[in-house]
Amino acid sequence: MKEKIIKIKTDDPFCSMAEIARKVGASREYVRQVLKQANISTTALKTYRCFGCKKPLSNTSSPFCSTACREAYMTIQVSCSNCDKLFHRKASQLYQYPSRLSGSHKGMHVFCGNKCKGEFAGRVYGFGSSS
Repeated sequence: MKEKIIKIKTDDPFCSMAEIARKVGASREYVRQVLKQANISTTALKTYRCFGCKKPLSNTSSPFCSTACREAYMTIQVSCSNCDKLFHRKASQLYQYPSRLSGSHKGMHVFCGNKCKGEFAGRVYGFGSSS
């Protein structure tokens, strides 16, 4: 177990004693003692991690390592209320405009495009149907 603790700390100097203890199933105090005996620093290096993928960041000016991570973190996968197609939308866009439909259609409706939005409104409100 001592070798495993030392290997984890030397491979990843950003790893804290608590993380090492969880990985090997030991107490933090035991991990500290092992590292102290091996003359390895017991303090974890300060690192900033990407909000999206949790990889260490080299540049701390942005909380994301790439545009792809930012998009993945900021968007939610939703289903079109009309055609059930899956697509991504920002969370702020979803909760900004709740549906004002009445009856059984109360709630949030999200559409993949204006065509589906129009088809849905026509079906609900009867637009385009001859009376």
